[in-house]
Amino acid sequence: MALRVGRLFVGLSLLALAVAACESETVLLSGQTVVSNTPWEAPEEARYRLMDGDEVKGSAIFRIEIQDGKVRFTQEFESEEFSDEVEAVADSETMRPRSIERVVDGPEGARRWQVEYQDGSALVVQRTEDDDRRDEITVPTRSYDSWTDVFLWRTIDFREGYEATYADVLSATLAKPQVISQSLKVTGKETIEVPAGTFETWRLEIRSPDGTQQAWYADTETRPLVRYDNGSLTFELLSLR
Repeated sequence: MALRVGRLFVGLSLLALAVAACESETVLLSGQTVVSNTPWEAPEEARYRLMDGDEVKGSAIFRIEIQDGKVRFTQEFESEEFSDEVEAVADSETMRPRSIERVVDGPEGARRWQVEYQDGSALVVQRTEDDDRRDEITVPTRSYDSWTDVFLWRTIDFREGYEATYADVLSATLAKPQVISQSLKVTGKETIEVPAGTFETWRLEIRSPDGTQQAWYADTETRPLVRYDNGSLTFELLSLR
């Protein structure tokens, strides 16, 4: 993912687009859920730098808030030319999506998305100054929105060899919305050093036809994201509070 609108601000949805081969521990797309527990203590704010090798390409802030049985995940991305802000609301226990709001602002103006989940479908409205587009997609009963993925991955059963596959809705993107399969595998523990400090982490692989992404979550009760490598940029934790 490079700092271009087609890669940074579409690619920042943190997506993997396919199913890898699954062993006996795999969670199949049969109405099951990958949520083991919701480990965070909200409110929470994590700040990251976005790296391309040794060069800083941008910044990100992830926030979590809980109110009235719903959890609100906020993601803010900044570069020299673009900003991208996403607010995703989901059920606080099941992570089932409720709504998404996204605004990308750059040299060509702002693009806005509103997504509403209801009765087994998602309505996606995408607007610019010159365009208004509406799409509706049928979604599985137990599915997740791609804009909650980086938080959802914190909820899995972290143990070596764990694998899971789940249904993911690609909603607020430039492309037509669709439901895809995500494949996850916990490969073991690693010690990771980032600007925020040194952490003992669980390493998670996220597989797709385009390659394998990697995420490292701290081996603590709250499982914060320490590092994320999507194959183009690497997120490194700067601070957590």
